[in-house]
Amino acid sequence: MLNDQKNQPGSGPLVNSKPLPTITTAKSLNLNDFEIFIIRQLALSGGQGLSRRQLIEQLHFDPALVKQTLASLVNRGLIGIGLPTLFGLRFTLSAAGHAYAAAQGYFPRIY
Repeated sequence: MLNDQKNQPGSGPLVNSKPLPTITTAKSLNLNDFEIFIIRQLALSGGQGLSRRQLIEQLHFDPALVKQTLASLVNRGLIGIGLPTLFGLRFTLSAAGHAYAAAQGYFPRIY
């Protein structure tokens, strides 16, 4: 009976089941230093996200550079844009960005 089920369509492995990519290093993602700094700062924000202005103030980067870096990280799928609030857009880590930050140890730990 088991042999009959093996040969039937739909009983094998899923057609589109691909393993999720493992994000381990910045080198594997080709991240530059500015992208790493922003991901680290978002990881330290406690999941609340930060506005572009907050990132500029905290990191002391040129506003144009922060804008360009955020656009790059959004295109890579590492950060997401939160709904507009009274204080403007907020940027947060996406699932992939969260996985990367966790793999790099960017989240604070309490011992």
